[in-house]
Amino acid sequence: MLRLVALAFILVICVYRWSADSAIASRQATVQGIITAHRTGRLFSEEYGYVFFVNGQGYTGWDRDQKNGLEIGMQTLVYYDIKNPNSSALTDFADSSRVNVALSFLVVGLGTVAWYIRSRRALRL
Repeated sequence: MLRLVALAFILVICVYRWSADSAIASRQATVQGIITAHRTGRLFSEEYGYVFFVNGQGYTGWDRDQKNGLEIGMQTLVYYDIKNPNSSALTDFADSSRVNVALSFLVVGLGTVAWYIRSRRALRL
């Protein structure tokens, strides 16, 4: 039962992220930014801090390196929400939303297989 709750929780998060990223993708803009920091993030990913400017206002953000090869001081393309530039990323929000859809299908698939295996085991007992 706990596994089912965990899978449902993960599914809700994936669907929420898909919805949020899809909404931002429909109105995102791009600007050149500069990589300002680097750290090893969760699950051994490389994360980069960056700064960018929109209408003279400076914004910062952190994101994983999807392109490989980023270095401090390097210019890079930053994607941001025109309604809220604090929502920004180093990858296209449309790409992020597709990843979340794929994860949602994966979670549903794993949940279905787990349910099937559990129900088959219950029948044998």
